[in-house]
Amino acid sequence: MSQTPSAVRLRNSLVDQILLDVDLTLHVEQAMRTVPREVFLPGLDYELAYADQAVSIKDNPKGRFPWRARRCRPSSA
Repeated sequence: MSQTPSAVRLRNSLVDQILLDVDLTLHVEQAMRTVPREVFLPGLDYELAYADQAVSIKDNPKGRFPWRARRCRPSSA
């Protein structure tokens, strides 16, 4: 996969920001500098993909996890 210079620059900038606050192992840092985050966020601009914030990948208007609600219900057996 060919990576654009802007994606590489943004990825490294994000990792540099994270390293200011968090001590990462060398392996984790290398993975963060290597894995293209934009591949997992299709359709998102690079600037948003590499912003230091959580990225919502699915809207959940009810604000809860339906799979948890089903598991937590008492069984009728």
